[in-house]
Amino acid sequence: MVVAGTGSAALVGSPVRDGSSAVQLGLTAPSGDSTIRQNITATDAGHLSSWYSMVCHDQVRYDWFDAWVTT
Repeated sequence: MVVAGTGSAALVGSPVRDGSSAVQLGLTAPSGDSTIRQNITATDAGHLSSWYSMVCHDQVRYDWFDAWVTT
């Protein structure tokens, strides 16, 4: 897992969708960008699923989420 940006990243135990941990990105302060990149190997050819939850404590216009899947 690669983390970059001016924000923060932390491994957390809650909330999680499946499994025992998740990554929380960002700060409570309304500035900074956080990025995470993870290389994976899909276990089922042609099928990949993901889950995310966005929580906004400032004005919504400052928050965004992007996801890329490349081969």
